[in-house]
Amino acid sequence: MSQEKLNSRNFNPLSLSLIEFIITNESIVQPEYFSIESIVEYDSKIAIAVAFNIDDELIRLEYDIDLETNSKNKSEARAKFSFVFIYEYNDFSQVVKIVDNQVKASAQLGRAIFSVSHSTVRGVLLMKLSNTVIRDFILPVTDPAMEKFMNNNKKNKV
Repeated sequence: MSQEKLNSRNFNPLSLSLIEFIITNESIVQPEYFSIESIVEYDSKIAIAVAFNIDDELIRLEYDIDLETNSKNKSEARAKFSFVFIYEYNDFSQVVKIVDNQVKASAQLGRAIFSVSHSTVRGVLLMKLSNTVIRDFILPVTDPAMEKFMNNNKKNKV
């Protein structure tokens, strides 16, 4: 069965549910003397991993983000977060299949779980960083079809 047939025929976004969200790591390091005005840009590294629990028909997405300021200060501020999202899909077998001992999933399912997860992380970071020297960092809105966004370094200008 081709990936395209999995995508176009079977995916229904109303069948997707986020059933659990966990912050598994949260670390913010900010120097005692730090001038927010001297931040030039933010470096961000994002890693995303997806796993499938075939027996329980669940989808797990882990989203890790490392942030660091690039500034004229003596030392930089840093933040690191890890999030886990657990999803279920009502008709799991229609969008996730085992083919030749490999899991094949609908690309639309992948885009949907990435979009929901990324949007949630974006909101959580706005809240968690609001009282820190990294408060002006905003995780960009992205096109979920941009696979190159994952596992790449990004620089966000201030």
